[in-house]
Amino acid sequence: MKKSELVELMCKTRAEFDELLAELGTDQMTRNGVAGDWSIKDMLAHIAWYQREEAELFGETGVEASELWNVPQDPRNETLFELHRDQPLERTLTDFRQSFDKLIAAVMGLSDDELNTPGRFPGTTAERPPWKAIAIHSYEHDREHTKDIRTWMASRSPDQS
Repeated sequence: MKKSELVELMCKTRAEFDELLAELGTDQMTRNGVAGDWSIKDMLAHIAWYQREEAELFGETGVEASELWNVPQDPRNETLFELHRDQPLERTLTDFRQSFDKLIAAVMGLSDDELNTPGRFPGTTAERPPWKAIAIHSYEHDREHTKDIRTWMASRSPDQS
């Protein structure tokens, strides 16, 4: 994949996610039960963590920053939930936006060759080249949680909004 295509997909999907978030009030964003016990705020903190980590890996340091990468995914996500559950919504929204900006900056610093070279970064392989690892934690992740939010919204009666 070319860098320009990856950045375009990332930005397009994030714009769609931001449009959805703009429709929601504070109560909707902090109400538990959107996906399991998670609120939308919890999802945003979760996405922000992964994107900060990816920005670190594919950016200046080239290494995974957190020991949580050594924990299997479901327990890791539960730990992230517990770490951020009491974080204020405004801080979560700021982190969500800043992590995306950092990831975009990291991607912009890579060449097309670096994005497509398996093993160039830790955790990348022929099946999961760098661009795919970035996709998983950017536009694919945004799409996954956009779908969760839309499903939750559709399941609620108008007086529950």
